[in-house]
Amino acid sequence: MARRQRRRRGTGLYLVKAPATGIYQIRGTVLGQPVRESTFTTDASVAEQVRLKTEQDIHKRRVHGPAAVATFGEAAEDYLDANPQLDTQDLVHVAKLNSHFGDTLLSEIDQLAVQKAAKALYPNYAAASINRVVYTPLVAILRNAATNKKCGVPMIKRMKTTKKLVKHAPDEWVQTFLAGCQNKKLKAMVWLMTTTGCRVSEAMALLWRHIDLGLSTALVEKTKNGKPRSLPIEPDLRELLAELSIGATGKVFGYSHRGSVNNAVKDECARLGLDYYSSHKFGRHAIATRMLNAGHTCKEVADAVGWTGASGVALVAGTYGHLEQSKVQQSMLDVSKGLGKKS
Repeated sequence: MARRQRRRRGTGLYLVKAPATGIYQIRGTVLGQPVRESTFTTDASVAEQVRLKTEQDIHKRRVHGPAAVATFGEAAEDYLDANPQLDTQDLVHVAKLNSHFGDTLLSEIDQLAVQKAAKALYPNYAAASINRVVYTPLVAILRNAATNKKCGVPMIKRMKTTKKLVKHAPDEWVQTFLAGCQNKKLKAMVWLMTTTGCRVSEAMALLWRHIDLGLSTALVEKTKNGKPRSLPIEPDLRELLAELSIGATGKVFGYSHRGSVNNAVKDECARLGLDYYSSHKFGRHAIATRMLNAGHTCKEVADAVGWTGASGVALVAGTYGHLEQSKVQQSMLDVSKGLGKKS
């Protein structure tokens, strides 16, 4: 039978040593809150420190609120619970941040702490990449914690970057690739991505039950913003999907990893003698550029590819705004043509 440590006067928690493992367990009640936790140690002195801290944290939480004792690990777990649609890459970013901050109190995570974390976790990454893999997920975790009153609204600033013009797969590349691609599933996947702007993770997750050939639509159940999205299927692509659907079940395209898709595209590009473009460049970048060049507004592009709200429009404007602006400038010239000529 487990041996119970004598309860200290004035405290509600005590230690119990598990006979099978020798690991000390915390038992008892503090301020009406029952506690049954492991100290994860067989060292009695260390276990006592854990017991004492656990009791102190309960008192702090009761007196000062959850923000007094909330840790990054707790906030990360809350964030993951609230965002089950996160893809594998996003989960990796969160896990790496959690490995660095873990038991760090949220109140201790400031600008300097984040800068040090970025340098430690990704020493050779450029500023834009650091923003994507460190600042974006970390701020999202802190904002979620703030809504749960576990910390204040984060005031973390991202690293400054030099804005570069977006490089996309030109239409000539897309046409040549689709015409020469021998892998029919890959061809259909690239075709869908370049005509709808769906993400590679969304395309990989498509099941045949999501495809409605009668309505020529594909349903993306889980998007990055959590809202389902219906994708239009081009008539010629519909014929290819109809061919592929015969006797098919499970995943539409058969890919489970982003790297597998990009490697397959690389192989086809090498065979066809084409420059290589990644999934984002022949997908979202290509359709956004194509729409803007055709005269569509930033809002129309944002709606088409699933970037919602004012932030979505701002994202399109910041990334592709130079394309829309060139159309505006040309329209200014067109409507004013001939005003300086004498009749």
